This record gives sequence, C-alpha cells and structure tokens, in this order.
Amino acid sequence: MAQVEEARLRRHLENICFLRSQVLNPGAVKRTAHYIEQELRSYGLEIDADGFYHWFTTWHRNKNIIGGFPHESQKAPCLIIGAHYDAVPFSPGADDNGSGVAVLLEAARILSQTNHPSRLHVRFVAFAMEEYGMIGSQHYVETLQKNKTAVAGMLSLECVGYTNSQPGSQIIPPGLPIQVPDRGDFIGIVGNADSGELKECLESAVHQYAPGLKAVGLLVPENGRVLPATRLSDHSPFWDAGYPALLVTDTAFLRNPHYHRPSDRIETLDFSFMTLLTQSIVAFVKELYQTRPN
Repeated sequence: MAQVEEARLRRHLENICFLRSQVLNPGAVKRTAHYIEQELRSYGLEIDADGFYHWFTTWHRNKNIIGGFPHESQKAPCLIIGAHYDAVPFSPGADDNGSGVAVLLEAARILSQTNHPSRLHVRFVAFAMEEYGMIGSQHYVETLQKNKTAVAGMLSLECVGYTNSQPGSQIIPPGLPIQVPDRGDFIGIVGNADSGELKECLESAVHQYAPGLKAVGLLVPENGRVLPATRLSDHSPFWDAGYPALLVTDTAFLRNPHYHRPSDRIETLDFSFMTLLTQSIVAFVKELYQTRPN
C-alpha cells in the first residue's frame, strides 16, 4: 500500500481531464481510451478492447477497455474494478470520472507487481458511455452473461476525489436507512442485498489499511430502485443481472458543487483522499485473493 503514489494519480488526471463527451468530442474520447490502454499495457496487463456500436453514436465505434493479468486463470471467477472514462458535454470531468480512472490505473499498477493465485481473475475495466445511460457497462454485462462468466464481484469507482469538511457540506437524501455525516469527507460504499459480503470486505480493508479514510456503508433493497441516486453508475447493470457489485463514491452531486459543470477541474480534488482510497482498493483485492476458497 505504501507504493501508491499521489503524483501518479495527478499525472493520470492531467492526461485525461479535457472535454471528452462521447457525442461531442469522440476524438478526445479516443485519445483517453488510448492513454488508459497504454498505461495498462505498461503494467504488463493483457488488453481486450471490447468494441460496440450504439444507435446514439452510429458514426463511431465505442470501446470498453479490459485489462487482465496474464498469469491468472481465465476460468476463475472474476473480480471487476471498473470506472467510466467519458464525461458530460462541456465539462473536463476531473471528479466525474477522471478520479475513478486515476484510482483504477494506480491500483492496477500496484497489483501488477505481486504474484496472484489462480482462484480469482481480476479485470480492470474502463467503461464507455456511462453518461448516456450506462451503455458500456450494460454491453459488458450482456457479454458476461452470454459467456456464462462467473463473477465474484464488481466495484464501480464513480466520483471519488472531492471532499468538503465544512458542516452542512453533505446533502443527505430523505429516506436513508442509516445515519450519514453532514460533512462531505467520507467515501460511500453502496451495495444491494446480494453484495453484503463484498461491502464488509471493502469496509474492513478501509478500516485496517487506510484508517485515515472515513467510510460509510449502505445496503439498499430492490437493487436501489427505492433510492434512485444509488443506481447512477456502472454497478447498476450488474445488480440487475444478479451479480454482486458496489458503488464506491464521494456521492457526486450530493456533495460536489462542480458536478457536471465546466468547473469540475483537477484543482478541486483531494489527492490525499484518493491516495487512501487507492490503498484500500489494493488491500481489498489482496484480501479477496487470500480468503477466496480454491
């Protein structure tokens, strides 16, 4: 965990934080995808470019980027660490979702430096077209179902870089079954009814290996339909398909005033917060490797 480098998180963001709407800026999206692919390759990962067309973008091919460690068994249940790399029009998307991509890449780099048993297959997936209705992750889930792939779990890294420690900075939506702090300085970990074990494992990794990171966990019934804000990322197609999955988030518009705005820039982010989260993700993956039965 000590190998996680804040400077690398910042460098990733500097390389992808520009206008990259899949509809208005397809060339920029292509450059972003190329950057992510090259980074994952540089860590020794094997890349599968999961391309697809969609009626909304028939003039160009969309692409999920999938990286996996070559020494892991392809037949083992897969653990998916995901983050979408597109942004809304007119926003450079630092928190949404450059922060998630940066954490994904740095976690992949650290985990590539250790040997892993064959009982779990980790995939790092950068999803396309999240901002248009989770289209990339829906396509990926359909592929998993078609191939009858066993899924141990999925993490969706969605807006993970903004904090505000001022009282009242955290909006608390009505109807939450748990108590939530009114200061926006924690990471949210949200699962559905099938994801309790996964949530406990990630919370344990945070508490044990990154005690400076506050975490608030929540399990929502009915795949989040009673709390629609909990469905707004790439984990929701996994929930609907019956796969355990977690939303890992700074809560986005419930905290960040720059959400979906031109002001969503690198200088608004908390890199210490992102570093602690990356350490937690690394510890979480290592814990699953050790506890997953053969």
